[in-house]
Amino acid sequence: MKERNCPNCGAPIDLEKNKCEYCGTSYFDLSCIPMNEPFFLRVNVGTRENPKIISQKVYSSGCTLTQEPCRICYRGVVSYESQMTYGFTFIGMDGYFKVESE
Repeated sequence: MKERNCPNCGAPIDLEKNKCEYCGTSYFDLSCIPMNEPFFLRVNVGTRENPKIISQKVYSSGCTLTQEPCRICYRGVVSYESQMTYGFTFIGMDGYFKVESE
């Protein structure tokens, strides 16, 4: 089992899970998404209490990264930092689409 450290609290994390067991920070490794190659995508379009999972064979037509200035005000002090915005486009492929509830 591979382990790394939580970017929030520094505790060791299990990469097979998507949440730090110590501080509860969620993390998702998107490096396994192949660009321009088919794969199966599962998305919860419901809620945590009432999940509705959609599974579909898709391919990613690309990813956009945008860096923009972000105004932050904390205790009356205004500062500017860079904020990254990520965008993914997934194109559904014919032949496989499934809705499931867990």
